[in-house]
Amino acid sequence: MKRRLSKLLVAMATVALAAGLSIPALAFASGETVATVEDPNGEITEFADLQEAFDYAASFSDPEAEYGEMVSIYLQDDVDLGDGYISIQAAGFIDIYLIADGFNITSVSPECTIEVGDKVHLQITGGVVSNNASSGKAVVINHYSFFLGEPDFGDDSVLPACLVAGEGIDCALLNQSNAWADLDNAIVKGGDYAVINYGDLWVSDAIVTGDIVTDDILVDDSCAYLAFWNGTLNGGLVAGEGGDGAEVDVLGGRFSTDPTEYVDMESGWYLMLGPVDNYWIVSSIMEDFTKECPRDEDCQLVFYEDTDPNAWYHDGVEWVVCMGIMEGYVPEGELFADKFGPMDTLTREQFAVIMCRFAESLNFDMTVGDFVELEFRDAAKISSWAEDSIKWAVATGILRGYGDGSILGPQDGLTREQLATMMLRFAEYAAMDTSAGEDSNLLSYKDFDKIGDYAIEAMQWAVGEGIISGYTDANGEPNGYLGPQDKCQRAQAATMLMRFYYSI
Repeated sequence: MKRRLSKLLVAMATVALAAGLSIPALAFASGETVATVEDPNGEITEFADLQEAFDYAASFSDPEAEYGEMVSIYLQDDVDLGDGYISIQAAGFIDIYLIADGFNITSVSPECTIEVGDKVHLQITGGVVSNNASSGKAVVINHYSFFLGEPDFGDDSVLPACLVAGEGIDCALLNQSNAWADLDNAIVKGGDYAVINYGDLWVSDAIVTGDIVTDDILVDDSCAYLAFWNGTLNGGLVAGEGGDGAEVDVLGGRFSTDPTEYVDMESGWYLMLGPVDNYWIVSSIMEDFTKECPRDEDCQLVFYEDTDPNAWYHDGVEWVVCMGIMEGYVPEGELFADKFGPMDTLTREQFAVIMCRFAESLNFDMTVGDFVELEFRDAAKISSWAEDSIKWAVATGILRGYGDGSILGPQDGLTREQLATMMLRFAEYAAMDTSAGEDSNLLSYKDFDKIGDYAIEAMQWAVGEGIISGYTDANGEPNGYLGPQDKCQRAQAATMLMRFYYSI
């Protein structure tokens, strides 16, 4: 849960920054230690020079690693860089957390105050970083990953993180092409502009004073992106037009040059804010997204257009989404899923992916399929996103081919008895007790004779464990049918997986 700034603190900072007040002269202490660095092993080292502290932190980067180590830098005093600036360069990926804790970093360098190099993720919290040069580029130049705001840990007393550009500075943040920046519960005051963005920029619960410039005119083969969530923009937006300019997303929507779009409620567009520099901020959050769940205050189903929080599948779908075992559909070009498809038929390759995630949640070895060759005659039909999961499922014996084993049918819809079979194979692979089905009476179901010979044992087990139950009528009463040959819906699979998990 993200922490929130106190209303008083935000109000005071907003008034000061929006009014263009300059940072007061800082009283720099003469102590020898300006920063301490906590390395990945928890060892603390003191530094009298902030650049040396950052160089030491960056030395823990690993050129061979996909993700960097986390190193924390704690300011112990205000730091005046004069006409110099901090440059953070690393040989490999590194995560550096600068906890300013109310202290300030200032510079009059015409270049910047802090430059974030390639493969460096820098997060700043709890202080002011400013530049007051008579002319210059930016307070922060970001080439890779930059986060300004409150961290996801710590207590609620932390001060806000601020970027403040003097009147002679082009912008507070210069976010370069292919870089990613996130302003979250932060305060940003620009010089000429607040932010110049050529990469990916996220603004969430932040106060931004000055224009945001986001475009790809100066960058070849690149398209800038801006997501603006619940922030306060005390300025305007300067963006390109149509396909030649930036892609802007506001509260799930975008900026629009057509203020009449909000009238079209059928398409789900309606006016949120505007106008801003001839752009109207239009939200794409559908009217259905205002629905509430009567059972769960934090229900995930309310974010999907096609789910009903009151439906029988509530608990199952909620569980698989929260566990990360199943996901919704993400429209092309969007970042978040808008539909779950609860009634859609589950395919065999989809279920392989789901079972792979299920096993991962139970800390199973996920490397067993790394060297498997998929020699099925229809292997070309396997989706690229499912290939690794199918290799794992084939290696564990959970997924097998049809007939002589040469046809996989990755796009085929999964039946309820096939799902039961794959679950039983997983249980056997995991050496679980599968004796629950020995006393199951499948003869009590009217369609027991529809169960394939290969699936009888699996259906007995699934019914005995309570993973699969028969259908009910309109009044919620059992109607005596099991539906072994029916295609399995995603919502049904979600519910069965939840029952399986809690039966272990």
